[in-house]
Order: sequence, then structure tokens, then C-alpha cells
Amino acid sequence: MTKRTKFKIDNKVQNTPTKAKAESAIKIKQQLYRITTDMNRYRNAVVSAENIYNPSRTVLYQLYQQSMLDSHLNAIISQYKNNVIACEFCVYNTDGSENEEKTKLIRTKWFRDFLYYTLDTPFYGHTVIQFEDVVDINGIEQFKEVEVIPRQYVKPEWHMVMSSEASQPPDGIDYTEKPWSNWCIGIGKKRDLGMLLQLTPLVIWKKNAMGAWAEFIEKFGTPLRIGKTDSTDLQSVQAMQDMLQNMGTAAWGLFKTDDQIEFHETSNSDAFEVFDKMIERCNSEMSKIVLGQTMTTDNGSSRSQSEVHERILEQVGYTAKMFVYSVLNNQLVPLMNNLGFGLEGCYIDIEQEDEFTLEQKGKFDIELLKTGKFTFTPEYIKEKYGTEVVEVKEPVEQTSVKGVKNLLNKYYGE
Repeated sequence: MTKRTKFKIDNKVQNTPTKAKAESAIKIKQQLYRITTDMNRYRNAVVSAENIYNPSRTVLYQLYQQSMLDSHLNAIISQYKNNVIACEFCVYNTDGSENEEKTKLIRTKWFRDFLYYTLDTPFYGHTVIQFEDVVDINGIEQFKEVEVIPRQYVKPEWHMVMSSEASQPPDGIDYTEKPWSNWCIGIGKKRDLGMLLQLTPLVIWKKNAMGAWAEFIEKFGTPLRIGKTDSTDLQSVQAMQDMLQNMGTAAWGLFKTDDQIEFHETSNSDAFEVFDKMIERCNSEMSKIVLGQTMTTDNGSSRSQSEVHERILEQVGYTAKMFVYSVLNNQLVPLMNNLGFGLEGCYIDIEQEDEFTLEQKGKFDIELLKTGKFTFTPEYIKEKYGTEVVEVKEPVEQTSVKGVKNLLNKYYGE
């Protein structure tokens, strides 16, 4: 563990933050090695993580790391996160008006990184996010970097970061005490192990099904090459072996002419569906856990069903947004105020969208014009519809469709 050069921090709220340096930074750069996955190891990892007296999540996080390689799981987690990350966030005053100056503070890379790591919490469980130094980038005071402290070193039950995976309290750093609390935020419940606790077995079963399917294809997907000979000449036998081996990648064998070989294969022509259905079921169960439905990631059977599933996805997205809203205003804003960003009396929320679409607004404006009592300024037209309005001093001669056709015929000599 390394410590930065100490720099005395003024905790008083300031309108403009100084270029503050983290008094101490928790730096652990050790690799979380990948392991083979199976259900026995998963069960042991869960028991170890849930141990009341000496909890260890290292093996469980190794399994989580392997699970995240699954393409379907990665896709549905990305869809979950994009419901929030795709939104624009603003800083608002108490009266609900946007504070454009303070909004610039969060239209930055570090804020997007913070959102991304925050949305990891529902999947991994308790997450400790650390901020690094306040610097000036393009005239905006902002955090230099945001990173997640490696989870295998965090003991959320005691809100401590350990010096090694095997360490136990008090051999660690309490990230809820100063100076580390000025730069660290712990998100999520202390004993929460995240949705990946439910998702990992499905990934393991899916991987096993795909492995068995691959073995089935290897054995029965390509014809077996069989050579038979009664020759006792070693050179002839070796020559036939070499020929069979070099003919391709399929299995081969060399036998005596009177040897018998039998392959007992299922008589069903759709035997592959045993594997395919297992993989499909694992994928659908993962979608239900993360998104609450399946039809926004897989093919649906009807429009009415897809609309129901879409509404469920919206509810899941709303829950994720409320979770992020709570973290931003109950944890991030107080931390930024302690460092002098001056957000007191403000809150962060998703940018408020207009209640009506552009098409609906256009219909309203047309109805107002029809009354003959109202008109609109060029500035209003440009702001609402993006159309540049220029006043014309002389009336523009209107050419009919027929006139245009005659001019073209004349030009091309037809």
C-alpha cells in the first residue's frame, strides 16, 4: 500500500474548489486470476462469502469475472446500464431550475465513469469507488480519475480495505474515516453479493451444455474414418495410420479386418435440441433476472406481448434511475461539497424532457395561428423547430409544377 504526498485539505465549503490532492490513496494493483468454473467451486465460494466470522469473497469474484465473459449476460447487463448512462444529467437549483454553470462539472468523463461503476453495484454487491485529485481540465475543475477499489480486498462488513486477500481486521483501512472518507464512497448493502450470485450458476450450466454439444458434434457430427488391414508389416501399418491421420480432423481408427465396431447413437434426428434448449433456457432465465422479461433481447411472438415486456423494461429502468439518483444526491454531492465544489442547495437529476413531442407542439402552434389572434417570432421558430426564418422584402415568384416540367423539357430539348 502506498501513500501520496500529504496535502492539508480545507474541508470548508468553497464556491470554487482548489486543486486538492488526495491525502492518501488506496492503491492495490494485484491481478485477480481467472479460474475454472464448476458448481462445486461455486457452492464453496458462496459459503465462504457468507461466513459471518471470516467472510472471503475472492473466489466468488473470480467466478463473477469468468461469468462476465458470457456474451448474452454481457449484453443484458449493458442494456440495463444503458437505460441510465444514455441519459443526460443536470444540476438543478432548489426551485427546479437548471444551474448551467454547475452542470458543466458533471458533463465530464469522470462522472460517466462514476455512473458506470455505480451501476455495477446491483450485480457485484457492495462497491467502493475512489476519487483521485481535483485538477483543472479545459477550464473545468474536476476529478482526475475515478476507480473501483478491487473488491476482493474490501471487507464491507467492517467497511475496511485490507492489505491482502487473507488479512483480517484491524489490519486494514477504514474507508469511512478521514482522510479516506473525503475521497471514497461505499455503495450498496454490506452483505449484498449482487445479482451475479443468481446469474453465475446459469452461466456454468450454459457453458457445460455448450461443451457437451461441442463434444457431441466432434463424435457424431463428422464421419469416423476406419481403416482395416490384415498386414503384419509394420511399415504398411504405419503408412495406413499416417494416411488416416492426415486425411482431416475427424476421428479415425485402424483395426483388423474381423474386428467389430459399434456406435450407439440416439435415433432422434433432433438430438441437438437437448443442448440448444438448455442454452436457450439459461439465456431466458438470465434475461428475467436482470431485465424482468425476455422479449427485448430475444424474438417475441406477438406485438401485444412485446409491448407488455417493454413496459416491464421501463419499470426496471426506472428502478435503476432511482437507485442512481439516491447515490448521486446522498453520497456524491456531499463528498463534492466537502471538497469545495459548491453544490449546496443543488441536486443532480436526469435532464427534464419536454412533455410533448415536436409533432404535437407543431399541431398546437398551427391551431393557434388559425385563430388569427397570435403569431410567432423568428426566434421562437428557430428555437423550437430549428428552422432559420428570413424576412423577404419582395414576394418570391411561385412556379407551378407544370411550369417546372415545361422548363425542364425545354432545357433538355424534349
